[in-house]
Amino acid sequence: MAQQLVAHHEPVVVIDPDPARVARATQQKLTAVVGAVERPEAALTPYLDKARVLVCTYADAEHSYRICQQARTTYGIPHVVAQINDLLDQPRFEQLGVTTMNAALNRAALLAMIARNPATYELLTRTDDDKEVFELVVNGRGLAGLTLRQLTLPGDVIVLALRRNGDLLVPHGDTRLEPDDRLTLVGSVDDVATAQQMF
Repeated sequence: MAQQLVAHHEPVVVIDPDPARVARATQQKLTAVVGAVERPEAALTPYLDKARVLVCTYADAEHSYRICQQARTTYGIPHVVAQINDLLDQPRFEQLGVTTMNAALNRAALLAMIARNPATYELLTRTDDDKEVFELVVNGRGLAGLTLRQLTLPGDVIVLALRRNGDLLVPHGDTRLEPDDRLTLVGSVDDVATAQQMF
C-alpha cells in the first residue's frame, strides 16, 4: 500500500514498532520510523503533526482503535482509514470519524466494479499511465459560490464526483460549490497537481 501511494506521488512515512519491518520498508526505499502511534514519542511527533492521512492496517480491532483514537484526538489528523474485520466494530470507528475498510465486504464490491467498469478500476489502480484521481476540499479563496462551469480547470481535469455533508452527488456545470465540498478530480498527473494548487 505504501508503494502504491508513493507511485501516486504521495509523501509516505511507515511507522511500526517492529525494527525488522521498518528495516524492510527502508530497504524498499520508503521512509520508515520505529515507534507506536498509540504511545506518543518525540521522534514521531514531527511526522504525525504534519500528517493529513493516517492508514492503520493492524488486524487487532482494539489496537487499531487506540491508534485511530490517538491520531484523531491527539494529533488532529483529518483523514484516518482503518482496516476492520468485524462489521460490529464499524460504528465505534465511525464515531471517531474514521473511514473503515472491511476486506470481505469490500472485495465483493471491488470485484463487481471490475466486472461492470474495468476502465474505472484501471484508472484508480494504475500508476504508469500519467493519470491521477484526487480528492480535495473547497476551502474558499473565491471558489465557494462559483458553479463548476465557472471554474477554469487546467488541461484535461474534470470533476468526477462531489461529496457534500456526507452525500455523494454527481455534479454538472450548474452545480454551485460550497465551503467544505469534497471534489474528486481526474486528469493527468501534472494538471491535477495544478488544480490542487487552485483549491
